Amino acid sequence: MKNTGKILLALVLSGSLSAVSAVEEVSPFSANLTVTSDYVWRGKTQTLDQPTIQIGADYADESGFAVGAWASKVDFGDASTEVDLYGSFSGEVDEIGYTVGVIAYRYPGADSANFEELYFGGSYAGVDLTYYLGLSNAPNYVEVGYSASVIDDFDLSLSLGKYDDADGTQNGYKVYGIGTGTNYSGVDLSLDYTVAKNNNNSKDAKNLVFSITQVF
Repeated sequence: MKNTGKILLALVLSGSLSAVSAVEEVSPFSANLTVTSDYVWRGKTQTLDQPTIQIGADYADESGFAVGAWASKVDFGDASTEVDLYGSFSGEVDEIGYTVGVIAYRYPGADSANFEELYFGGSYAGVDLTYYLGLSNAPNYVEVGYSASVIDDFDLSLSLGKYDDADGTQNGYKVYGIGTGTNYSGVDLSLDYTVAKNNNNSKDAKNLVFSITQVF
């Protein structure tokens, strides 16, 4: 799924800042719809390089508590659908953001693929670091990223992630990413390029993804 920790932290902080200003009250409920050229998760395609539609719904209140659900088509093994359920607590202290949460990944009809993660993250001055602890023998993942606004309201993001070897195998890999995005007439547009370099020296996975997202 998408970067849940970062998304929910942004939702909570935006809600908190809006609460300080009496100009506009922001609802704690939101929904999102994405059309994307490929579903790439941590550097690997989940849809065999095919386009798909993704939907999600979130609740984030001023206390820092947030829950949500997200779904996408997938195409690997016996799985054809991914449904993620997640919850978190986020906040900010002296301009340092923090978040802790849990994600349950569910694949209807392919229960053996189900797994859960705990995650812990922090952010400061555009730099964020998130550690995902895999449960029930799932591998761990850590990612550091940087994002900033550049010319003409475009955002630039850089990321580096590392997936642990699972069960002592050589299936771990590193993920290098660069992306840009903007908002046009209330619609989020993004273009992301990732390279996943496998520890077992197999062929690198390279993906270029264009996405259009509407938040309601």
